[in-house]
Amino acid sequence: MGKHGEKISKEHKAAHLTTEQIRKKKNTRTKSRNLMRQEEMAEKVKEMREARGKRTAAQQLDLLDAKLGKGVGAKKERARLCV
Repeated sequence: MGKHGEKISKEHKAAHLTTEQIRKKKNTRTKSRNLMRQEEMAEKVKEMREARGKRTAAQQLDLLDAKLGKGVGAKKERARLCV
C-alpha cells in the first residue's frame, strides 16, 4: 500500500517507484488522453464549420427543421438566416 492507501502494482514495486512517481506517471497518461480528445474534437469542429460554410441559408433552415422540427428551437440562428 502507498501513503494514502492506494494499491501499488507489482511492476511499480519492481521498478521501485514511489507513490508520487506513480501519480505523475498516471497524470501523464491522462493528460495525453485529454490532448488526444481535444485534437479529435478540434478536427470535428473544423469539419462541421466547413460543412456549414458550404450550406446556403435555406439549406441550413431545412437542416434545422429536420433536426428540431418545423420552426422549433434555434430562434437566434433562424432570425439571422431569415434576414
